[in-house]
Amino acid sequence: MMNVVSTPEPARPAAGEPLVRVQGLSRRFGSRSFWRPGKTRGFYAVRDVNLTIAKGEALGIVGESGCGKSTLGRMILRMLRPTDGQIEFAGQDISTLSDGALRPLRRRMQMIFQDPFASLDPKRRIGDQIADALKVHGIMDEAQSRQRTAELLSQVGLLPEHAGRRPHAFSGGQRQRIAIARALAPSPDLIVADEPIAALDVSIQAQVVNLLSDLRARMGLSLLFISHDLHVVRHLCDRVAVMYLGRIVEQGTVEQVFGSPRHPYTRVLLAASPSLRSGARIESLKGEIPSPAHPPSGCGFRTRCPMALPACAEREPALVTDGTDHAVACRRAGEMPA
Repeated sequence: MMNVVSTPEPARPAAGEPLVRVQGLSRRFGSRSFWRPGKTRGFYAVRDVNLTIAKGEALGIVGESGCGKSTLGRMILRMLRPTDGQIEFAGQDISTLSDGALRPLRRRMQMIFQDPFASLDPKRRIGDQIADALKVHGIMDEAQSRQRTAELLSQVGLLPEHAGRRPHAFSGGQRQRIAIARALAPSPDLIVADEPIAALDVSIQAQVVNLLSDLRARMGLSLLFISHDLHVVRHLCDRVAVMYLGRIVEQGTVEQVFGSPRHPYTRVLLAASPSLRSGARIESLKGEIPSPAHPPSGCGFRTRCPMALPACAEREPALVTDGTDHAVACRRAGEMPA
């Protein structure tokens, strides 16, 4: 029987305190110049992001590919170290903690990846892979971990006897259920789900979304849900943040952002989603998203915005609230019809 190692349990957040608080978070990636040895060039994948996630809350992050959604999620879990800014988890600043100091917190922060097959070891039984999450943190011994693995498989809609099979024996939806079971194993407070249904058939996506919704309600999980699918975000999340070129351009409750979008980019995203299309007319996006390495001056969205003004090229608008939880980074937010 393995020895169970006890690790100090960090304090839980007080009632009403956010589980996660992010302030001024940025991440810059750099590369060496081929033509000028010794020089580096770089770009910001995430710039000056502020957000909170309450205990038991689901926050959706939406935006086009390359806008920084996944980088933000990985920074919050400290899989990536931020270049600037602060990340607080359960009231503790984890922005610059070493791997050793982060270890007691790892069990409370888990991730579900986009491709379930790539996130599982094809040579190992799935029961052993789920049990690893218990053993690595010294939570349970061998016998206890087997029992817990059987419970987790049942929780996600699989059978306990599936523990002896390898990943290739399962469908894509079943593999994602296995990945969810593994994330749930150490009883986390926060799960970051990075496009968890993007690699699944449409017929299976709803099953996985409903499973996440049910588990979140029963277990009181906080969820950071990264997705392109605005319809799923509206169904699953309490609040939503819209990202463009590394910045949050609009955030608020799902009812505020989806029911009364105030940023032109948000309105275009909604117009492109048939199930969420509003009655307001707005021109479609023009051109491609700019390169983060060469962002436009002023407002990053102005080169594609159908409502851009000359002043938009001069200074980047700040993310400003309207007196509620609804915040928008746009000079013309007040002109948007409800």
